[in-house]
Amino acid sequence: MTHDRFEDLCAGTVAGTLSEAECAELLTLLKRDGQSEALAAQIAVDRSLRLLASPLLATDTIMRGLPQRAGVTGRIMRRIRGQPRSRGRSARRLSWSRVALVGAMAASVLIAVTIAMTAQTPPAFVLSSSTAMVQWQRAAKVQSLRPDHPVTLIAGDRVMVPDGAQAFLVASDGTRLECSAGANLLIDTDHPDAQRLRLSAGRCVAQVTPRTRTGSFTMVTPQAEVLVVGTRFTLSVSANDTQLHVAEGTVHWLAGAVERLVHAGESATSIPDPPTAVAPPPALMTVADADADADAPATSFGHAHALRLRAAHGAGERVALLRFQLPETTASARAELVLHRLAGSGPVEVLLQDDVGIWSEDDLRWYHLPPLGRSVGLMEDHAGTLRLTLNATLQGRRTVELLLRCTDGATEVASREAGATGPALMLSILAP
Repeated sequence: MTHDRFEDLCAGTVAGTLSEAECAELLTLLKRDGQSEALAAQIAVDRSLRLLASPLLATDTIMRGLPQRAGVTGRIMRRIRGQPRSRGRSARRLSWSRVALVGAMAASVLIAVTIAMTAQTPPAFVLSSSTAMVQWQRAAKVQSLRPDHPVTLIAGDRVMVPDGAQAFLVASDGTRLECSAGANLLIDTDHPDAQRLRLSAGRCVAQVTPRTRTGSFTMVTPQAEVLVVGTRFTLSVSANDTQLHVAEGTVHWLAGAVERLVHAGESATSIPDPPTAVAPPPALMTVADADADADAPATSFGHAHALRLRAAHGAGERVALLRFQLPETTASARAELVLHRLAGSGPVEVLLQDDVGIWSEDDLRWYHLPPLGRSVGLMEDHAGTLRLTLNATLQGRRTVELLLRCTDGATEVASREAGATGPALMLSILAP
């Protein structure tokens, strides 16, 4: 590779006329020179940005980053302007004067155009990563990011960074974001005159170049909003809160009703919303209840304010029947039977009647009792309140009948005629 070829490639880079193959050829040459590795990286980024002002930026970068070899800079500038080589002093002065004049005029035009463009549109971000784990989404299409192929993002694009990977977003004004820890970042479309990013999860370290003509820079999370003009900060988002730490500059922090300035060295954390108050489960009261006594088989006790229970030890047994009408939602509900003890201390067993009997409070007598059902457990006594969770025993039932009996001694519990202390099923509707 001759020096002439190297100088031609440099001149083509400044003029913006290199093909992809020629650009790759130049980058390979520069990377071989330890002094020019930084220049090679800068040329690659400037080329991927493809902004109107990039030739001006590349000129300054290349002139400062070229290997310090005698006459290289001057020869490249002459190639750019198409000037012949000259060994005379006067010719050299004329060549550089013309180059300076033309360069100044071109720079003025480029700066004016750049200002006009950036005054209306925020700088675009170029996305890159050193791994193939990062994904980005445009419209409904999700793509994996190739490490050797940076992507210029537009409004509406989303970046998804899995745990263990990193993604870098670099804007033409020098603003830089490093996203990690499961970051999910959206380029907002609602504010075309300002840079607005939505971080719904993960972590981003941002170095924001001071903004003058390109509008504000805002990052929004589910719990907070961060407005900056120029600073360095870290924003971390979890399911419950957002954490901010400012390394340089000042950030305008807004989280719920809290709004304040966070200065360098300070941090802020969003306060989680208070837990939603959970309403107590609805109480389903009996539609009918009554007890029956083996010692008085022809007597009805249906309208008493207490249900009396007695074990069959030395006397006839006394039991009670409860009837509940369940709503349709019970198919996905958990039920707890609750009784209020009025007297006695005998343990109470609950039986689920498989067959619904034909009885009412007015006519239930001992000889009307249906066959005994299956036991679902003993009720637990909590300071006079008896409880038993029925779990899945009510599945598929609209009418439920329960029989209560004492396994030892005797007791009395409130009936539905007692009002709010009567037998109840406490229903908890389960999520589907």
